[in-house]
Amino acid sequence: MKSKLLLPLFLGLALLFGGLGMNKAYADHISAIDFYADYIGTGPNDMKYRVTFVLYRICVGPNLQLGDRYGTTTVSIPSMSWSKNLDPVSVLHDDGKGNMVMEDTLDYLCPEFSKINSCRVMANTAYSGYTRRFYVDTVTVPYRSNDLTFSWTACCRLSAYTNIDGLASASFWVQCGINNIAKYDNSTPRYNSLPFTFSCVNQPTSLSNVPIDPNGDSLYTYKIDANTTDGNTFVTFLPGFTSALPTGIGGAYSVGPVSGKASFTATSPGRYVLAYRTRDYDRNTKELLGYASRDLTITVLPCTNLPPYIDSIPQGVTGVKKVDITGGEVVLLACPQAPLNFTVNSHSNNPDGRIYMYPASTLPPGMTIVPTVTGGTAYATVNWNPTAADIGTHIVSIIAVDSTCALGQEITLRNEFTFTVDVRPAFDAGPDLLGCRRPSVEA
Repeated sequence: MKSKLLLPLFLGLALLFGGLGMNKAYADHISAIDFYADYIGTGPNDMKYRVTFVLYRICVGPNLQLGDRYGTTTVSIPSMSWSKNLDPVSVLHDDGKGNMVMEDTLDYLCPEFSKINSCRVMANTAYSGYTRRFYVDTVTVPYRSNDLTFSWTACCRLSAYTNIDGLASASFWVQCGINNIAKYDNSTPRYNSLPFTFSCVNQPTSLSNVPIDPNGDSLYTYKIDANTTDGNTFVTFLPGFTSALPTGIGGAYSVGPVSGKASFTATSPGRYVLAYRTRDYDRNTKELLGYASRDLTITVLPCTNLPPYIDSIPQGVTGVKKVDITGGEVVLLACPQAPLNFTVNSHSNNPDGRIYMYPASTLPPGMTIVPTVTGGTAYATVNWNPTAADIGTHIVSIIAVDSTCALGQEITLRNEFTFTVDVRPAFDAGPDLLGCRRPSVEA
């Protein structure tokens, strides 16, 4: 099947990316923000945190550099009327290829077009690229509370969106929080995937947020409306879009609470603002310990090529206690020192396509995903022998990419298989719970 996606359509969408004019304080091409906090203190009386936000910006126009500092970051304890402004600065980070960089370049383009994306060659506005920076500061708070709040705000979003009023919703406000009364050394969750995707109009697609928690707590992810100037002010939806259906009332929208995978159908081409929040809970008491948020932009193109087909459930599963597919989520209950194995299959929906599969997120230590490509089909084999150190919830996304690349089909078409491995302790007390036997008596 030949793509109906033409270069002029990309150029038309590129004009959308150009919206607002530049100003000296901030660029107007911020497309996404991740925000989280880590406990780095030394004990119950040392409430010290490292605060991180990750900024993504689409490359349009001459100002392609993010500054060393960006926006306003505040830590507060509302119940005690205490607050303090922070000063996060840009820091080196791994670009995913083993290079430590201050700012890296990302895209979802086919390899030949990736080499000349809009971040690398400014004139190529049809080949959308993104820059990314990490900003970090530390703070010691004076009290323990259940409403410790970290917030970040800045202007500006892109000016033109399909689902929201870009001018009325120009600013960002993102927050995360911690209950350090319940657990003094808790850190917030965060997301282990890129906060953007490309899809075709009126075609089912997905975005795997891949939430993770450094403390191994239970996670619950859900859709929120993006904030603008504070935590109680939200973006303004345009007619035809609602809070419940942010990608169009003629489509569908859902978020898997375990995996954080958003599934949707967008009804019009253009850019869409979406936002998510993930809460972490104590695995035993179920008490809320904290939360993190992300605000992002997806791009919907007027294309007709179909993304690859990929399995919705794992095949040939061995070494797990149970595979739960309730609500379309895939959760594998596993035990320490019990090797697990399964495969995921995919194939191209385009006659000349060639499928490549790879992890879309950082894998748990020791897990391997080995792809095998046979022309227009492929499969990936997952192997893992979790240890006691891996007790907790691990969310992983495998991506299948169709390499059908040509002028008019510069964006790689892709699909995702997201699964959760819940590694249980050697013994779970209580009724109606599946448990694992202690390693010393494991068969």
